[in-house]
This record gives sequence, C-alpha cells and structure tokens, in this order.
Amino acid sequence: MSLTFKRLVATIPSLMLATILLGACGSSPQQYNQPTGIITGRCSQQFAPVIKAKSTAQPSSRSVYFVSGVHLYALDAGNGTMRWCMYAMHDNTHLSTLGEVSSLFTKQGPPPPPDGFSALTVSNGVVYTCSMNGYTYAFNSATGALLWQHNTSGANTSAPSVVDGIVYVGSGNIYALNAQDGSERWKYQTPDVVTSSPVIVNHVLYAGSYGDRVYALNTASGAVIWQYNTGGRVYVDPIVAGGNVFFGSGDDGPSLYAVNAQTGKLIWSNGMRVDSSLAFANGVLYVGSDNYLYALNPQNGAMLWRRAVPTTFNTLIANGTLYAASSSGDMYAFNASDGAPLWHTTLNRMSAGETTTPVLMNGELYVATLDEGTSTSPAILYALNASNGSEDWNASVNWNVSSIGVAA
Repeated sequence: MSLTFKRLVATIPSLMLATILLGACGSSPQQYNQPTGIITGRCSQQFAPVIKAKSTAQPSSRSVYFVSGVHLYALDAGNGTMRWCMYAMHDNTHLSTLGEVSSLFTKQGPPPPPDGFSALTVSNGVVYTCSMNGYTYAFNSATGALLWQHNTSGANTSAPSVVDGIVYVGSGNIYALNAQDGSERWKYQTPDVVTSSPVIVNHVLYAGSYGDRVYALNTASGAVIWQYNTGGRVYVDPIVAGGNVFFGSGDDGPSLYAVNAQTGKLIWSNGMRVDSSLAFANGVLYVGSDNYLYALNPQNGAMLWRRAVPTTFNTLIANGTLYAASSSGDMYAFNASDGAPLWHTTLNRMSAGETTTPVLMNGELYVATLDEGTSTSPAILYALNASNGSEDWNASVNWNVSSIGVAA
C-alpha cells in the first residue's frame, strides 16, 4: 500500500463510502454474521478480473493474493487465472444506493478510501487481512473460506504481522490475536491510529503511529518497553537491523531516525523527508526521499550513493537487486551495491497513483497499481519477469477507489 493512502485515511472516518460498497458485491449469496454487522461471501462472476497473459504463461501450483475494494482475490501465480474471490463489508448498505455510485465518480480529485480491505499477509495456509471497516479477517488460502474475524477498531491501513502463532495488528490500537481463532491476547491503547505494520524482532514489537510516536512493546504482554517522540506522523514501516530501529516521520516533522532497539535512545537523525518505504540489506539502509533513492551508512546516516526516481515509490530488495515501484506506474530495478540501473518497465501511467510494495516469488515479480485521478482506470496486478521486467500477465479489476495489497 502506498504512503499517500496511509496519510489520507488517517484523517478520514473509515465508513465514508458505506453507501458505495454494495456495488462491489452484486447479488452473490451473503453470509450474515450477527451481531457484528459484517457480511461476507463469495463474489459473483461479474467481478472476476480480466486476465491478459502471454502464450508462454503457464499454470502454477502457487497463488498470488491481492485486495481491491471489498474484494480479496486468489489468482494462479503462473497465468493469473482466478481461483477464488471473497468480499467483506458492513451490512448497512442497500441496493437502492447503487444509483448513486456513478455520481461519486464524477467528483474532482481522488475519491476517499473505501470501507474495504486495505492490506494482507499470508502465513501457514491462511490469508490475514486488515480492513477499512475496522475488522481483521482470516481466510483459508486454498479455498477462501472465512476462518474468523475480529473487531480491531478503526481503519486498519497496514498489513498484519504473523509470528509464532500470533497476529499483530495496528489500527486504533495495537492488538495481538491468536492466529488460529482470532481471540485477543492483549491490546495496547494508543492515543492515535497506528499506520505502520508491526515489526517483530527478538520478542519486541515496533510500530509507528499517526500520533508522532514509535512504540516498542513486549510481544508476550503488550507492555510498553519504550516510546519515541518523532515530532511528526509516522507512515513508514520501521526497519530493525544491527541493533537499531530505523524510521521516518511525516511531512509535519520530516526526519529519518536511528534509535537503539533496546532502549529507544537516539543514535542519529537527519532532515531527510522519508516519503517512500525503507529497505535494508548487506549493511546498507535504503531510503526514498524527494524523488531520490538513497543508500546510507546505517551507523551514521552518511550517503553512499543516490539515484533519481521521479515519484514516491515502494521498495523490495532481493538477491542483490533493489526493485522500486513508483506512484507514476513505473517499475525500476537497480543494482543494490552501487545503484546502477538494471531495467525500467512502464506499467499503467497514472495521474494520481497508488503502487504496492512489490513481492518476489520464483523469479516472478508481482506489483499492483491503480489510478486515483481517473475514475475509468482499472486497478491492475502485474506479473513481471524479475530479471528483465518483461510482463508475463496482468489482471485488472474495474474498482478504482481502493488501495491494493499483494502477497505471493
């Protein structure tokens, strides 16, 4: 999910689009889960993605999962064929509101976020999803069957983290849930929404919040170990490496920080605006700031090299290559050691776009995009050859008022 989306939803009530969402579910059978007020079910065929695949694309036993609006999709990772689709939303929408949908698309500027899925994580045969409707869900990854749901309050904008049978969720609070049944282990109340995914290292949970804080909590009890006042809102998921925690604060207090992971004591900071995701590999910290990709010395923040990237972006580093998915709809690959460009692929050009953090599986790179500024533009999931950026297949869904998360 892009940082733009995280910034936007933190200031907007999570149910702003309750009247629009029924159009995403059609007339498929619904499962009413009273008294929660949430309905879930299998999507009707009309919401199946449109697949465009090369003749060389072959079926695979693996799956790739993504969310768009109130839909959660599972596709064949080899050729994009849909395996299943589920939806989840509040039950206070009505068929009579469908006539209002077209008028919402004619408004100026990007639409507000939906009451739908926002991010996901796959672990041990289960897809765990967070949602703008304030719930966290668990679905069987093979069949799509709903396993459990838990009200984790507020708009959950980041992917949950699953470690040792516990699902950690950031929303209006920080939650620890039992991965098998969704029962609550503990809850840590925060003064404002938690907009970064929890990071778990050595039985400590690290998470940043919209309330100008980064928290370190004991994963067994939820007790606070330390908290750091950043002076600005934290949208970027922290990185823990080499005994330090690296994170950036937002536009109202821009800076990149390194603090001691055990004590929360400041090691160094600089005035770099962190507007893209962080990455770390082989003793190098990678940061996106003001349309540049930087490689920094994690000990002191000194710049090793930088490369221009025209817009904000989300990064993945694997096998010595750093992949950057930009909000313009471009995909870049750089040599992680010196920043030398390896390839560049143009996906769908976007006027006000969202691009997911790419994921890599068996030499295939999966990344999803949507255009918030053009109502007729579909959301598109791409499967690219990681070695050269060539497209093997794509899947598009005509639902552009959503952010998309991907997990292979």
